[in-house]
Amino acid sequence: NHLSDIVWALKPDNHNVGSIIARIREQSAMLLEPAGIKLHIRDSNLFTQAFNEVMLKEILLITKEAIHNIVKHSGAKNVYIGWNPPTKNAGMEFYIKDDGIWKAKSDHVGSGSGVKNMESRAAKMGTMFSILRSDSGTTITIKWPHASS
Repeated sequence: NHLSDIVWALKPDNHNVGSIIARIREQSAMLLEPAGIKLHIRDSNLFTQAFNEVMLKEILLITKEAIHNIVKHSGAKNVYIGWNPPTKNAGMEFYIKDDGIWKAKSDHVGSGSGVKNMESRAAKMGTMFSILRSDSGTTITIKWPHASS
């Protein structure tokens, strides 16, 4: 539930990538395992990256929304979650990718608020949000601005 995510995000010991990966692994597994979807998390070398409470909460809630949509609509067998560290030319990225072929959309496409909620949450963090759909799955990416020196 959202309240437990907020309480978790307020604890200073959780303000790092290692803690958020553990929380994402725990929460995602509860939804994915009963659906027979395998979770793959790419741990990164970002464990020194610090996050504030807002970022932690929004990343968790975006992930929950994405996982819920994958279980409900994708027919995926695998979900990949990971971080790409910042580079010389780009900021840090967080991604959630599935290998599913999303079910055909009906007349009420877009009637849900999931994507809008994820976009809004990304904006609260000052990040860019994108969704790329293809025949091999869907990728949600959150990109932090490039930190110029």
